[in-house]
Amino acid sequence: MTISIKEIAELAGVSISTVSRALNNYQDISKKTRSEIIKIAKKHNYKPNAFARSLVTKDSRTIGLFLDEYKGESLNQSYYYRIICGINDVLNQQGYDVTLISNSLIDKKNKSWYLDITREKHLTATIFLGTDIDEEMFKYIEQYQVKCVVIDHVAQGETIACVNADNVKGAFWAVEHLIKNQHENIAFISGDLCDVSNRDKQDGYFLALNRYGIKLDKNMIFCGESTLDGGYQATHKLIEYNKDISAIFAANDMMAIGAIKFAKEVGYRVPQDISIIGYQNTDISRYIQPSLTTVDIDWYKIGRTAATVLVNLIKGENLEKVMVDPKLIIRESTCEKK
Repeated sequence: MTISIKEIAELAGVSISTVSRALNNYQDISKKTRSEIIKIAKKHNYKPNAFARSLVTKDSRTIGLFLDEYKGESLNQSYYYRIICGINDVLNQQGYDVTLISNSLIDKKNKSWYLDITREKHLTATIFLGTDIDEEMFKYIEQYQVKCVVIDHVAQGETIACVNADNVKGAFWAVEHLIKNQHENIAFISGDLCDVSNRDKQDGYFLALNRYGIKLDKNMIFCGESTLDGGYQATHKLIEYNKDISAIFAANDMMAIGAIKFAKEVGYRVPQDISIIGYQNTDISRYIQPSLTTVDIDWYKIGRTAATVLVNLIKGENLEKVMVDPKLIIRESTCEKK
């Protein structure tokens, strides 16, 4: 069995990208390093991957954008659209075409699906948006030296970078806003904590409580569906067992709106009796009554940033993780505790 580029890198004590550049005669590799890598390759009968080499020598200037199927509330689609616009604007300016590929049509049990699609569509590089691909799959992707950027997911490697909103910071600012308005009994409602962004928001919630010396009460945390009804049901459970709650931080705007609906139905005034803050700054957050205090994510900027990072990866730069700062938007659903 022939040796892989990764194995050559381990034997030579260098990175995978260094091996790739040495074998493809890039001039920024020292003669000593190049000689050692070639010696190892010959000794172990290295056979270059024809597909990987074609990507190096024949740039199709086509980027594959892998999209997960839309889930949950239809408003989820609006932020996808903004990200895609940001990606498309940058890549078109750089002379690349963008091909959209639905992850829902892929047989992920077949490990070679990524290689098959990349070969079939002659992709120069790829971007994943809203993906549920695991770490093992990303290691497989990296093996074929195709540059890749992942949005809203954690993945790093020699040829893979990720671009995310800084949700820990955004959640911290949201909870800090409540604390500075004299709230201490602050609940957190969220979707599935298997989702990286929800875990980050929980970490930001914990960080703010700790920073301001407020004891964590796990009874003030409830995880459910990331929907209007999920927020409604979560608030029902929380208020049923915690009558002294004065504020709720929701991991997304839809859950926050559901929380407002339940609070109003049982006689709470928002924000006079209970302050509620959301996350994402969806379009509807401005129009509900009261208008929703929330954390804004600049999805268009995230798309532009992801595309810029990908172009830099293609040029040979090594960028692993880029975070985009959110912004607190203060509206009518929060106020100082009475």
